[in-house]
Formats: sequence, C-alpha cells, structure tokens
Amino acid sequence: MQRHVSPVARLRAVLDELAERVEEVSFELPSTDRDRRIELRDDLTLSIRTYLIPRLADLDGDVVAVVVGATGSGKSTIVNTLAGRNITETGAVRPTTTAPVVWCHAENADEYREGPFAAVSPRVVTGHEGLLRGATIVDAPDFDSVVTEHREIAERLLEIADLCVFVTSAQRYADAVPWEFLKRAHQRGVPTVFVINRLPAGGEGVVGDFKRHLRERAVAHREVVEIEEQAVVDGQLPASTVEPVKSLLEQLSDPVRRHEVLIDATRGSIEDVVVRSEQLADETRHDMNEADALADIAFDMYADQYRQVVRSLEDGTLIRAEVAARWQKFLGTGRFLTALSERLGSFGRSLSGKPKQIDADARRAFALELRRHLDAAAARAASAWELDPAGKTLIANSLLWRSSPDLDDRLDTMLDEWIIDIGTLVTEQGQDRKRKAQLSSLGVNAAAVVAMVVIFAQTGGLTGGELGVAAGAAALQQKLLEQVFGTAVVRSMVTTARTSLEQRMHDVFDAESARFTGKVRGLAARLDPRLDEAARAVGAAAEVFYGR
Repeated sequence: MQRHVSPVARLRAVLDELAERVEEVSFELPSTDRDRRIELRDDLTLSIRTYLIPRLADLDGDVVAVVVGATGSGKSTIVNTLAGRNITETGAVRPTTTAPVVWCHAENADEYREGPFAAVSPRVVTGHEGLLRGATIVDAPDFDSVVTEHREIAERLLEIADLCVFVTSAQRYADAVPWEFLKRAHQRGVPTVFVINRLPAGGEGVVGDFKRHLRERAVAHREVVEIEEQAVVDGQLPASTVEPVKSLLEQLSDPVRRHEVLIDATRGSIEDVVVRSEQLADETRHDMNEADALADIAFDMYADQYRQVVRSLEDGTLIRAEVAARWQKFLGTGRFLTALSERLGSFGRSLSGKPKQIDADARRAFALELRRHLDAAAARAASAWELDPAGKTLIANSLLWRSSPDLDDRLDTMLDEWIIDIGTLVTEQGQDRKRKAQLSSLGVNAAAVVAMVVIFAQTGGLTGGELGVAAGAAALQQKLLEQVFGTAVVRSMVTTARTSLEQRMHDVFDAESARFTGKVRGLAARLDPRLDEAARAVGAAAEVFYGR
C-alpha cells in the first residue's frame, strides 16, 4: 500500500540528500581557489542543515529578525529603542556590538542558547513584550568590523535569518561593503526591511539615491524606513522614530502573517541553495580540470622522453657505440664469418666465460640511458608545475624533481625479465629437430645475448666510419641467429623481443609519471552525479510545495 508523503516532508528529505552530497565534496588540490571553494561548500551545508531543514519543520514558529548594519549605523540604538530598554551596548567606541544579542520571549530562551545559535555564542536577553509574541530580534555584530570574527558572525547570522532589518546611515549608505553584504541577503532571498538612519533635514535626496541603488541592483523592497538625525538619550531614540519598524515586527504576532514571511524566507533560501549547488558542481569540475591539466603536463613530459627512447632504439643510436665496440672486439675480424657454421659450439662456450661482460655492459649502458631520460622527464615536469600555484605547492620539498629512489633496482629487474622473455622465445623457436641441434651447439643463453645485441646495435641512421663498426657487428649477430633459426624466424623473434622491451619500458615510464599524475588526480575533487540529481530533486520538490 503506497503511503502518502506530504510535500514539506518530501522537500525536507531531498534537502537532506542534497546536504549529504554537498558534504562529500572535498577540495584538496592546493589551488588559489581552494579556500573559496571550501567556503562555498561549508556555507551551502550551513544553509541546508542549520536553516532550511529545521525551519521547514517549524513554519509556524517565531520569525528570527536579524538586525545588521555597518559600524556606526546606529542599529544597536534602534534595537534598544524597539525594546524600550537597553538590551545591547551603544557608544562611540567602534565596534560596539562584539557578540550577537538575542532578544526573545522568555518562553523561547533555551532554544537560542543551543542549536544553530550556540555556534555564535550569543548573549540572550528575555522579555514579555508583545513584539516578542511572533518575533525574535537579533542584534548582529557590524559586518564591516575590523575584527574578522565579528564579520564572520554577522555573515553566519544572515544565513539563518528569516527576516533581515538592514540599517544604514545617510553618511554610509553608498559604501561598498554594505552593498556586498546586502548582495548576499538578496541572493538568499531573505525578506528585508531597509532603514536609513541619521537622515539630515531635507534628506529626500539621500533616500532617493538609496532607492536608485536598490533598483540598479534589482533588490526588491516595499518601503524604506526613514529615521531623522536626533539626539540619543541613554542609548535610545524617541520611541516614535522606530514606530514603522516596530509595527512591521508586531504584525508577526499574527500566525498568518508570520507563516507568509517564513514561506517567503524558505522559498528564497531554497532557490539560492539550488543555484549554489550548481555553482559547487561547476567548481568541482574546475578543480578536476585544474588537476587534469597538471597531470597532462607531467604525462606529456614523460611521453616525450619515452618517444625519444623508442626512436633512438629504432635507429640504433641509443647505446650503439658501446655495444658495437665491445662486440667487434670480442668477435674479431671477418674470418669469424667464414667459419661461422663450424664455430657455433665454441662461440656458445665462450659466452659462458669472460665475454658475458658484454651482456652486463650492454644492459648497464641501456639502464643508464633510460635513467637519463626519466630524470629529464621528472625535471621538466617539476619545472612546468612550478609555474602553477597548485603545482608549485605540490613539488615544494618533494622528491619529484628526480626519479624514484628505487629506479635503478626496478630497471635492473625490468631488463632481467626481458632477457628471460628472449630466452623463452629462443626456446620456443628451437623446438624442431634441426634447430634444436643448432641451438644446442650455440646455447640458449648465448642466443639470448646475441638477440639482445641485435636489438641494441641496429644500423639505421649511422653514417661514416661508425657505420662500418656497427654494421659489421649487426650483420654478424644477424648471421649467428639466422644460422640457427632462419631469416624469417629471426626477424619475427627480434620484432617480438623489441615489442616486449618497449612495453616494459612503457610500464616503467608510466610508473614514474604516476608519481605526478596520481598525486594530483588523487587530490582533485570528484564530481558525484548525484549532486546534480539531488539539486534538481530539491527544485522539483520546492515547486510542488510552494505551488508553482
């Protein structure tokens, strides 16, 4: 049997889901925008968890009216005048309000000492005034205070306000900071009462200019309360000066009017939450893109060095001088070619002695070349990262400027495994009777060493005197193998062995590159598609609840 879920319950449920998705977003990449992105995520969580979900559970409760203003605007004096007693400090020393003051009905005092208000450590003042039968008045610290904590408290209070009483003065209304603060109130969609305090006689021009500012910023307003400049006696103005504000607040004792304000406040806040959720998703994408860009730079540096190694291997220029010289010294003159068929056995036996050094020297030279290219890739990737704020932070005091400390051991292991691959190929190709006899004379290990040197001492790209040295070595190597396996099989073996080597080299370059790419991509935010889905669900549920 399908159970009916009320629209408000559905809205609260999808808001809770959205909050979970928002809380899961993590910005670890040390980019210049990291703090701003974290602030967006945390503020969004605050709006949902601290304001919307609790408020939607209590749409008939008292309206929380937060009185905000710049330093010296006179907001605390206005609050005292509304109360008819001094519940908050006033004076010439700025800022005067150093902690929020909550003026509420005595029956509601406990809820303002706990819950969302506990985080801002308010001073709670209670009373039984009729105005408090539908509203709680909060005097916030100045939002332009020189004390950072005061500004942060004012901003936090704005996020949990049902109604904002925005106080400015004839002298300060055009300042930039109040309008920045007001911009956030407008974005949040919180109903706002505007008060211009300390108007000089004939201040119609000030009021008109203030309203012009509101229109230009598309800030909706029904009226602007005007309070003329006059003497403050014992921290208060004449009661009549704040009567328009008091009247608006007293209307909240009517449950219908109070409900209307809370509906407007939550509707505006939900619209803002949906928009900011989309912004958070965009910021997550930007974070991912920044990480990917850094990773791509590092990847490209390693890919370029890998291509250079492969190119040098293909044209015989990687370690050809060392290999060719040692091979020629070992093989001696061309008379060896003449007696090749009779000397396979003795050649194989000789490789078990001193000439095995050829194998070690060739591998050592090859490993040194690989390390040179890998070190170059690390240095170039780190240099490129140093030009990016996030990259610069990541490489600071790191080992990324050079290859891994265990690289030499891994290169030795890689080449050992590759030689085993070649030995396996030789064994597989030497299974037929004739080849088996020839291979037995030469020896599997000897054949593997010969195949290795064939790959290391190609003649492509050589010129001049060097051609004679390498060409002779390469030709003799080729003949040795062809004597056993035949031309077609040797070509296939060499191709397979080269492919195996290139893949093993590729794995090493990938592992070294991953020190960069893995590090940065591991820090990047990951966009969970459920964040977008949850934001859309909130928008849809809000349309049902608010009847749009």
